[in-house]
Amino acid sequence: MTVGLEKNLQQKTIDFNSLSLSVGDKVTLTVPGGSQIVATYDSNGLNTLLGSIKTSYESNNPGAASASSGILTLTGPGDGSAVPAVTVSVTSTNSVTKDGAYVPHPSSSPTANVSSGTPVATASAGSEFQINTTTASSQEYPQTASLADGGYVVVWNSNNQDGSQYGVFGQRFNSSGVAVGGEFQVNTYTAYHQTDSKVTATGDGGFLVTWTSTAPQDGSGYGVFAQRFNSSGTKVGAEFQVNTTTSTHQLHSNPTALSGGGFVITWASNSQDGSGKGVYGQLYDASGASVGGEFKVNTHTNDDQMRPSVAGLDGGGFVVSWMSNNQDGDSWGVYGQRYDVSGNTAGSEFKVNTHTTSSQDYPAVTSLNDGGFVVTWHDDSGHDGSADGVFGQRYSSSGSATGSQFQINSTTAGTQAFSSITSLTDGGFVVTWTDYTGEDGSGKGIFGQRYDASGNKVASEFQINTHTSDDQSWSDVASLPNGGFIVTWGSNGQDGDSYGIYGQRFSSTPATSAVTTLDFSNKALTEGDRVTLYIAGGTQVQAVVGSGGLDELLTSMSRSAALQDTIFSSVSSSNGVLTLTGLSSGANLPNITVALEKNIKQQTIDFSGRSLVAGDRITLNIAGGAPVQGVLGSAGLQDLLNSMAGTIAAQTSLFSAATSDTGVITLKGLTDGSALPTVTVSFEDNYPTSQLDFNSKNLTEGDRITLAIAGGTQVQGVVGSGGLNELLTSLANSAALQDTLFSAVTSSSGVMTFNGMTTDEALPAITVTLEKSIKKATLDFSGRNLVAGDRITLNIAGGTQVQGVVGSGGLNGLLNTLASDVAAQSSLFSAASASGGFLTLTGLNDGSTLADVTVSLEDDFLYSQLDFRNKNLAAGDRITVDITGGTRVKGVIGSDGLDATLSAMATSIASQTSLYSAATVSNGILTLSGADSLSAMPSLSVTLEAGIDKTSLNFSDKNLIEGDKIKINVGGIAELEVTIGPAGLDAALTTLATEIANLSGSFSAASASSGILDIVGLTDGSPLTSLSVTLETKPSMASVRDTAITSFQGATKTLERLDLAVSEINIKRASFGAAMSRLDYAADNLSNIVMNAKASRSRVLDADYARETTELARTKIIQQAAMAMLVQANMQQKQVLALIESSVID
Repeated sequence: MTVGLEKNLQQKTIDFNSLSLSVGDKVTLTVPGGSQIVATYDSNGLNTLLGSIKTSYESNNPGAASASSGILTLTGPGDGSAVPAVTVSVTSTNSVTKDGAYVPHPSSSPTANVSSGTPVATASAGSEFQINTTTASSQEYPQTASLADGGYVVVWNSNNQDGSQYGVFGQRFNSSGVAVGGEFQVNTYTAYHQTDSKVTATGDGGFLVTWTSTAPQDGSGYGVFAQRFNSSGTKVGAEFQVNTTTSTHQLHSNPTALSGGGFVITWASNSQDGSGKGVYGQLYDASGASVGGEFKVNTHTNDDQMRPSVAGLDGGGFVVSWMSNNQDGDSWGVYGQRYDVSGNTAGSEFKVNTHTTSSQDYPAVTSLNDGGFVVTWHDDSGHDGSADGVFGQRYSSSGSATGSQFQINSTTAGTQAFSSITSLTDGGFVVTWTDYTGEDGSGKGIFGQRYDASGNKVASEFQINTHTSDDQSWSDVASLPNGGFIVTWGSNGQDGDSYGIYGQRFSSTPATSAVTTLDFSNKALTEGDRVTLYIAGGTQVQAVVGSGGLDELLTSMSRSAALQDTIFSSVSSSNGVLTLTGLSSGANLPNITVALEKNIKQQTIDFSGRSLVAGDRITLNIAGGAPVQGVLGSAGLQDLLNSMAGTIAAQTSLFSAATSDTGVITLKGLTDGSALPTVTVSFEDNYPTSQLDFNSKNLTEGDRITLAIAGGTQVQGVVGSGGLNELLTSLANSAALQDTLFSAVTSSSGVMTFNGMTTDEALPAITVTLEKSIKKATLDFSGRNLVAGDRITLNIAGGTQVQGVVGSGGLNGLLNTLASDVAAQSSLFSAASASGGFLTLTGLNDGSTLADVTVSLEDDFLYSQLDFRNKNLAAGDRITVDITGGTRVKGVIGSDGLDATLSAMATSIASQTSLYSAATVSNGILTLSGADSLSAMPSLSVTLEAGIDKTSLNFSDKNLIEGDKIKINVGGIAELEVTIGPAGLDAALTTLATEIANLSGSFSAASASSGILDIVGLTDGSPLTSLSVTLETKPSMASVRDTAITSFQGATKTLERLDLAVSEINIKRASFGAAMSRLDYAADNLSNIVMNAKASRSRVLDADYARETTELARTKIIQQAAMAMLVQANMQQKQVLALIESSVID
């Protein structure tokens, strides 16, 4: 509102043209120090109004006034004094009151009372889901087992995934149905096919998978193999062969867990029983070791017995069922054999099917909670009225048939075959099968039927697969520990490439049809009240109570709701109660909520046509209530109206609500339909205004706001539990008391508005100071009568528990200790202190929320305390605590200080649980809490030793034995050596200890015990002399034999000794080889010498013979010559004698 276009000392003009006055509006002209002039705007127009004001002004004030064209001109008196600083206000009647607005009814809305009807379906838990990750080629024939942790595991046959035709793969899931890790390969051997996989849980929380290997893995034809897994899904050992007999084929395995923790595996074996196939089994204990040999199950052996199914019985033992050809008189029949807990047959084999025409085959068996069991099978005789069907027979715990065989499938057209069965935790069971007729809309589909503990059907059969395109086959069902069950199957083309594996989980409780009733009879609904039904997934139904009352209303609503026939089968009403019945198909009723509304009066006040400007003040005068006032600020009209609407709505005795939108305030009356109070509106021109917006300041409880007002009084307050707006209201009220500075101070939605005086004076300066609070909590223990022995425990959310026992220092002594421990948790607290039985905890300086602290008090708690604070202990000092009846605990103070050492000792003491329930450390005090079973604390003896440098040499894990040597070089001072003798390691170490102790210039003491050599330095605290240890081990039969191999170190030492022994043997062998070589050489030389000697002797003999021959020849020559000479002697005597002399000489 603009009313002062021109101001000077002698003249003032006021323009009323922009006020958009309505007939009935009152205009008030206030003259300071003078009177008020009030005039009402009527149908005669603006100039008539101004004429009336002109006349009144001139009659009561000096000076003159004139009016023309909607402008009032005031002129000062002739003495030259100024025109008074007049103000103008307008009281508007521009408001409209009407009916038709609705607010929440004072009566509470009726809640839906849902009653269960006959069970009609089984509720799925989530959607169907894909199990296989690898989708290339085909994944087929899933088998499922429930696990002890609430989850389950699925295995299947996958083509070409393991690198060679079919292999066995699996995937684990947790109890929420979330995959655990990735899919995994089960079979290790991959040649040819590994297929026809089965799985069962095992007693240790793991599972067992069996399969048929078509390669000659067992040496002849097909064989049965298995692999165990632990509870983490990790393989236990290697895959193992199950069948002992390997001739021709063993196949169609089926395992089950047994009550004693073991398991049994059954299979069919070709020609082993003397005629076609037979059924065999093998028991295993909980460790996976076979128990006894494989055993034959079927008694009747003619023709084939095959496809066994086995189930462990709740009372111990197990039952096997199989299909037998021509035994029941016409093609295939189903037979069974029970076994007791020891694996012995219980009774004879028995025929299961009563109807024998054509074939009854492919049995499945499950145990029941009562110790009995159920067998299901496929019948191709048309016994269900059309082709193939699924049938079953229940048995008691004694093995007697319960009732007669029963048909499972309700839909009989075409073929229903290949059943799977599992028991449920409620004592009942569920059967699944494959439907070949397109019952799901496309090709094969998976269906199921649930039974209760009495063998009665629970509702009708239900479709399991959601995806129906192409074929879904090979269903398998397994119960879950939560009472529900999981069904798996193969789906063709769904994963993008041939068959994939899919599953659907089901909840523990069958879905039921439901009847919902809504009772309106006590809601005090009267004419004009409105009722709305909100139907989840449906259409809202709404009606207003008319002259016909509540019954007429509900009849109308029931007709409207019944039109939603995809949700309700019927809707009716009677005696104020609306009944909604679900569909006969068993779909659950949706959530239905009700809104009740009361017709109330509503008033609107329109400010959108007013020419209001910053500084203008609006006042709403409310009959019977408090006036609401505000000055238009820089945020605009809508912001002001929002603030005023909030203030009006707070007057709950007059209004049920107040809102503001696009320049219009809407006031809603009380929900009892009573009339609205009269509200008049006043406008006042050009009030100086100022606003303080605290919304972005992130103020929280405990924060303080201070307003320093220039020329006025400081205003201050702290944010309390009522929040920021509560504080600002209080500050506004305090500031408004300074009425020489402000005409009004208000607050709304985090904003304070200061309105100046009606004079032309400016608003005083306001300085704002914001101070952050720090959260505190005080724990009062003063009135708890705590005495020595009582324990206090502080459990700190997000922090470390703090605990202590009241000791001789009293309660405050303990609280001071606790305060120190709390303050040390600096990520949660800035400080903690104790005084007078109070423990005060101070939060962080950022004002964040204080951590939750809960207190536990325990009465007469046995405890003792050891105070080391005044013992002047330093690094290197040793503390020894001897505990009567317990184990001695030692500790040496290290670089991390006394408390660290005491904490380590406290851990050791607390581990002696027969004596202590806890041991804690705080500021040098070790507090020991006695075990609950004690009547008195054990006595303690504490020894403190000054820090002497020492060391311990541990030989206990070196596997040293007789003959081994220990050498210790003592810092170059001495070389000590000892050989372990028959007295053993400790005796040798004692010898070393004596020799070391004798080196008194380097050591003060040394001792040996249990393979450890303790060496103590000099008492002057000087550093310990360096020590170097060398071990020499001698190999021998005794050393290898006496070295323990039960540990890694022992085994390693044994190998070292063996390596050394082998090395020494090699050295000896090399030495012996050299000696033998030398002997061989000497022998060769001797042989040569003998040969040479023999040769020399021969030559000597030859030489002697030659000499003798020569002598003989010579003699003969001489003789012959002599004779010749004698003959000629007479002729030449002298010549002959000369010749003879010459020959003799030669």
